[in-house]
Amino acid sequence: MTEVICICENFVILDGDKALVPLDLKLCGYQYHAQHSLKAAIRDALNNYSYQDAIFLAERLYAEISNNESLHLLATCYYRAGRPNQAYMLLDKACSQTPQCKFLKAKCCSDLNKHNEVEEILAGTIFTKIKSPEDIEAEFGSLACYVFALLGSIYRLDYGNKGKCQVKRHAESEGHKRCRNAVKSTQALPAIFQATSSLERGENPTVESQLPYGTASNVIESQRFTSVPHASKDVNAKPNPPSFKDRVSQQEAMICAFIAQHTLHLDLAPHLVQLAQALSSDHKALQTLSMERFSATYKLKHGLHEVTRKRIISKMKAIPFSINLDEATTKSNKKRLLNILVCFFDADAGESVTHLYASVEMTTVNASTVHAAVTSRLAEDGIPLENLISSLSDSAAYMRGSQHGYETKLREEAPHLLEIDGDICHHIHNITRQFSSELDPDNTLARLLDDIHTDFVYSPDIREHFFTICKILGLPEKQPKERVGHRWLSLLDASQSFEELADPLTILYFSWLTVKDKVLYQKIICDIYVKHQVSVSGRHTVMSTMSKLKEKAKSMTVLGKKRKERVCYKLFDKRKDIDLLSKAITSIFPMFKKFILAFETKKPMVHKLYDKIVSLFREFLQGFIKAQDIRESGKKLLHLDVSDKSKQINPKHVAVGKCQSVLATMSEECAFSFKEKLMTAYVSTAKYMQKKPTSPESSFEDTLPFRPHRFWPI
Repeated sequence: MTEVICICENFVILDGDKALVPLDLKLCGYQYHAQHSLKAAIRDALNNYSYQDAIFLAERLYAEISNNESLHLLATCYYRAGRPNQAYMLLDKACSQTPQCKFLKAKCCSDLNKHNEVEEILAGTIFTKIKSPEDIEAEFGSLACYVFALLGSIYRLDYGNKGKCQVKRHAESEGHKRCRNAVKSTQALPAIFQATSSLERGENPTVESQLPYGTASNVIESQRFTSVPHASKDVNAKPNPPSFKDRVSQQEAMICAFIAQHTLHLDLAPHLVQLAQALSSDHKALQTLSMERFSATYKLKHGLHEVTRKRIISKMKAIPFSINLDEATTKSNKKRLLNILVCFFDADAGESVTHLYASVEMTTVNASTVHAAVTSRLAEDGIPLENLISSLSDSAAYMRGSQHGYETKLREEAPHLLEIDGDICHHIHNITRQFSSELDPDNTLARLLDDIHTDFVYSPDIREHFFTICKILGLPEKQPKERVGHRWLSLLDASQSFEELADPLTILYFSWLTVKDKVLYQKIICDIYVKHQVSVSGRHTVMSTMSKLKEKAKSMTVLGKKRKERVCYKLFDKRKDIDLLSKAITSIFPMFKKFILAFETKKPMVHKLYDKIVSLFREFLQGFIKAQDIRESGKKLLHLDVSDKSKQINPKHVAVGKCQSVLATMSEECAFSFKEKLMTAYVSTAKYMQKKPTSPESSFEDTLPFRPHRFWPI
């Protein structure tokens, strides 16, 4: 056999006749032998990791014979030498369509993070032709399993905050199907399972994690020493124990299964973990633990409840405490209960604690009955009123009435009580109500949100079609949030939900427009399609959904038709006004919600009330007051004349937040008109916040805790 001895610039020395053979010799008997010998030399260099020699030989071969085989060989040399970019450029320029060259080019694209091009090369696009798994198997033959594995590796399942809908969407995606085809095509290759599994980095995979879920136990045992790389061939060898992450995942699965089996709330998951960790600290006691239903009921009622109650009463007899009252109605039997919470400093725990002191069933709820329930319960337990330092309640008239309220009656018996101006959360809601009433006196946004929520509550069909539209747009499948009428800060949550679901809601209510209006607003729907990259089949599905919704309009009630007319008018004719109101709410209200959340904790935060009040008021003033006036102290801010034009910034520069994107599309006159209305809302709300102290001489410092003054109730 003729072999290559030496390669010069234009000649090859062959072992056989020790002759110099020109590389460009076309009509010579040495041509075939030269090609064959060069290829053998290239493969030999690759096998022995001499990549530079392999590249040199492959370049000479490709320069002489530019066919698909020499092209693939040269690109392989580049790729193995760690030069995927050079291999990609070579293959891209040659435009070879052989399966081997296309697959190698796709591998280069994957290494260069050109994932879109990987899919285009191997699976096609909507502009060419999207290949089915059968088409890929027919084209690539024995390479098909590696093609599926490569396609599957560029897809990742990201749960984010979308929950099970993301898992469902991932299961229907092309990436998941290609991973599945890769596993089906190559059951014996462990690398396929490693590439398509979410294995931890740096740990050896177990057999169970490599094989598909549900694989029979005999198959797992047969693969234990054959499918894992470098596994021992000794049949007597013990199987490797599961990895630490597998053990943690198993315990997580057990907790999830327990929650599902007993229909528990998912919020209990972290508490179940803490309980399990606490119980496991005494392993021997845990092994002998046993408790049935009746035993648990008896021990809870006559054991734990009585002991805890006696401890609380003994603390209340010895140290000062405060109480918090609220009346509620049970869902099951509609009974009215007065719940009494008690808060005091527990020296044993080293912190302030809050406990449920009593729940009193009441037939009639008024100032007299509430006062009698509280004082009689304290007297029965022998708790002196001298230890009671404050009583908190909501701002209901029978609770905080100045003449005949519960607090007034209680103060007659305990005049030493601190004066605390009601529930701070209610004051925040009143402030936000003041702002929204100035900005939107007709409650346009609030009524729109209420109408949309009503449609979803009374029509399961609308919810189903809406979720279909959300799925096509790639948005989470959830319905708009409800606006609670007596909690105006809930307008923020409802507005944020509306902004998130504005596009699918627009498509949904587009179905009930008249033919004339559909022609007028067709561009809005097209823009939504482009924004969310909706495919042609997806658009057909949306059109089919619209037709079903249009047919449903024939059986609607009169109230339902009028409600949809109102929603359509606001969503299409008054869309910019709605967007301005919604974006204004979602830009300004978060500061108030942040303030409330700072105090919705188990631990008392009253020592930070003063600083939080000053910070909130100063942050609110930043929207329309000049910076030099905001730097004043808390006392001066209280007496600041917010209506003084000299202290206000120009209405053109008032803080508009997210509204800027909508104002940019409006005329200067309309934009300025909205900014003036926003400025009026700012000023009116700031005045409302300043009027809450009881006297003009009050200051922010009066809000410091445990002083006989009213808290400034912002």
